[in-house]
Amino acid sequence: MPFILLLVGLLGGALVSLLVINTTLDAGAYRINTLTQQNAAYTKDIQMLTNQVQTEQNPATIYREAFQLGMRKDKSMGFLNPATGKISSVTPASP
Repeated sequence: MPFILLLVGLLGGALVSLLVINTTLDAGAYRINTLTQQNAAYTKDIQMLTNQVQTEQNPATIYREAFQLGMRKDKSMGFLNPATGKISSVTPASP
């Protein structure tokens, strides 16, 4: 009889241990799955924001937005020569 009780106790302990291990592994797998989904969402957000930055840095987009804000290209642009203090309409030669 004591041998049977020992076997039942060992079997019960093994089942409880198996349940604890299974629960722990399941929680870890759930956490890994959640983090994988978050990583995929963040990667998608990064790609979307990168595309948006590239679109916003396009010279045509910058020109269109500046035009909508009322900015116009100056047709009478002049350059100041610091040595003489005179303004000229041609680009100064670089030294």
